[in-house]
Amino acid sequence: MPFIDPLSDGRYRVCGPSRGTVIGEADTATAAIAMVMGSLPANCGPAVAGTANDQRQG
Repeated sequence: MPFIDPLSDGRYRVCGPSRGTVIGEADTATAAIAMVMGSLPANCGPAVAGTANDQRQG
């Protein structure tokens, strides 16, 4: 899944699904979140607390 890394200049880098894949950079957290939401698959369910391993065990 995509994730957001804060940059030292106050901007944000959106990556995913691996750290080597950059989706883009944004000036604001709101814009970075919009990039993440736009890159999620259509069948993506709601966010849940925990790690991928937690979800596999449940």
